[in-house]
Amino acid sequence: MAFRKRGVGPVAPPDGGAAGAEFEAFYRENAPRALLFVSSKGVPEQDVQEVVAASFTRMWSRWQTDGAPEGPRPYLYRVLQNRIADYWRERAQRARLVADSVDDTDLVSSRDDFTESVELAAQVRDLLGGLPERQRQVLMLSVMGLPTRVIADQLEITTGAVRTHLAAARRTLRHDMDESRMPREAFE
Repeated sequence: MAFRKRGVGPVAPPDGGAAGAEFEAFYRENAPRALLFVSSKGVPEQDVQEVVAASFTRMWSRWQTDGAPEGPRPYLYRVLQNRIADYWRERAQRARLVADSVDDTDLVSSRDDFTESVELAAQVRDLLGGLPERQRQVLMLSVMGLPTRVIADQLEITTGAVRTHLAAARRTLRHDMDESRMPREAFE
């Protein structure tokens, strides 16, 4: 199974037959929500499609060998969650490898900056994790630059609800940032 360069559209193999057509329909129906789901879990925008593509590749592999799973959508979300966990584990391992390969003497002056950045990133992740899921989804899609109308369409809510969730998320983050004395530049 291959995936197109632009987008995440699966291309069913020539001998995919009915299974290929069934999978293609499943993909078309579920790919947009899968992208949103992965985005809402904090995966960086540039890696979201890779995680979704790997998940659908896994689905296609299962689909070919065992046929469509009994509950294909719940199975997809389990695959997505596992792939997201794999993504974060791989990223942490790469960071450890890079940290291990750098000579400590090169980092004497920048280690404090790096530690501060890591601590700040952890604080931001904690603040975002404290938001209700819908507010976090709306905020993440907004930060990605999506217009209100597109966010509303993707989440199947009204534009007014998008604005309400966004305002509530910002208000909560401002309050939590003030309480934790986190600099506002962390979000710039």
